[in-house]
Formats: sequence, C-alpha cells, structure tokens
Amino acid sequence: MSATAADTIDACQARLHAEGFSIGDIAIRATKGTMWVVFAHRGRERLVAMARTQATAWRAAVRLAVRTNGALPGVVPSPNGCNRRSAGLSG
Repeated sequence: MSATAADTIDACQARLHAEGFSIGDIAIRATKGTMWVVFAHRGRERLVAMARTQATAWRAAVRLAVRTNGALPGVVPSPNGCNRRSAGLSG
C-alpha cells in the first residue's frame, strides 16, 4: 500500500469516527481478485461500501456518510428497523 493510500484510509477513518460511526473493513479474495468491504454504523444507521481497492472503499464509505448525514436523505429503512445504504464501486 502506498503512503498516499494509507493517508487516505487514515483520513477517511478519522472522519467517520468524528461523525460518530463505528467502522471496520474486510478483504474478500476470490479467483477474480480482491473486493474490499467497509462497514460503518452509528446507532441504527448502517453503511456498506465496496470497491476493488481498500482506499476506494473507504472513500465510498465517507461519501455515503456525507450523503446520509443530518436528515438521512435517501436512506431506505430496512425491515428490522435499521437504516441502510450501500455502494458498490469499482476502483
């Protein structure tokens, strides 16, 4: 991982934490390559972002958080009462 990618990931994590999110990521490796998945939750709000690179997945999670901050426009309530947004982006 490049220094720039690490800085981007650190900055994204810091921003999400500052907004009150608990966060985490996983890498899923398959024959077609690796997919990074970032999970974030704040209360009943859930965000999931996916991308081919770790840094791109973290940037997507921040974009989702920015879009859903405040009145949570565009968040679809899930059947269990949790608000959920997801983004699948190629990176």
